[in-house]
Amino acid sequence: MSTVSMNPEEARSGGEASAEAASLLKDLPADFEEIIETAKTATDAEPEVTGWDDFSSGHVEHMEDVKSHADGVASDIQTGAEEGGRADLEGAEEYDNVAPPEISPI
Repeated sequence: MSTVSMNPEEARSGGEASAEAASLLKDLPADFEEIIETAKTATDAEPEVTGWDDFSSGHVEHMEDVKSHADGVASDIQTGAEEGGRADLEGAEEYDNVAPPEISPI
């Protein structure tokens, strides 16, 4: 007899790890802007390097998207773990009282 199920604890653990990874990205856009500001200040003298604001705005927007996607993935993994655990429990309860059919000897 084989069993088909999922391990809700392992799935939940994966969701928590994903949420933790996503939380590490929360300051990424602000940190990047701070780095750009530092670079902009460091290159302010002659010969001046320009274009920092355009460079920053395009990349910060992308970093916001990455952060948002990471949050979504973490949420989806956690939701999947919850739904899988619930389905596993419901399936176990449904088949808990099922007896195999009696087989008559030939």
